[in-house]
Amino acid sequence: MKQHRFFGTFDFSATPLVITDSLMVYQMKRVLRMQPGDSCILCSYDGVCMSGTLKAFIKETAEFSMHDRIKTADTDMPEIVLYCAILKRENFEWVVQKATEIGVARIVPLITVRTIKQLLKRDRLEKIIREAAEQSQRSHVPLMQDPQEISAVLTEHLPGMHIAYDPSGSSQAPLYNNSVTHIYIGPEGGWDQTEIADFHKAGIALHSLGQLILRAETAAVVATYEAVTHHL
Repeated sequence: MKQHRFFGTFDFSATPLVITDSLMVYQMKRVLRMQPGDSCILCSYDGVCMSGTLKAFIKETAEFSMHDRIKTADTDMPEIVLYCAILKRENFEWVVQKATEIGVARIVPLITVRTIKQLLKRDRLEKIIREAAEQSQRSHVPLMQDPQEISAVLTEHLPGMHIAYDPSGSSQAPLYNNSVTHIYIGPEGGWDQTEIADFHKAGIALHSLGQLILRAETAAVVATYEAVTHHL
């Protein structure tokens, strides 16, 4: 049976472990209607997950007795970094939610030549990511970075494999050969020609995702899924 999972800053050495996060306690008590004796999984932001049993709700806190450390399915997953152009609010929220469920490690919003919307509701996006990580039973919450200019990103020369997607790219599937894969997805309307030239200068190959033209949010999820599954 699937257990509820919560991410937070937990002191697993404490006996009992006391949760003081009022929103988390409210979710446990009022939304999920947990009762003393119910078990769940608590995950710290450093990737440690442990099973625990609710002892009691005391005012606005929850007390747990902790048991065994849990090994989760994403422990040995490859590190996938998704660079995605900022899209319309609901589309970008969908991307970060699904990319988290698939197993991405880091999400970098991109500002490109054709990016229209540049402001993000960071708190809302981080909440979506955390809830998606809990739902998909991950041990880590993906890191959400501040928006970056694509031109600046391409000068960083970060180690790992880099793949940019564009309908004009090669139809041949990438040969995934690195433990870290950086995926670049452009905005509605695609990459500008100057950006495509910058990819070539940076030595980053362009690939397509088939003969059909995908929406940017669809391309982001498909490309992430392909990278994860090819590494497994």
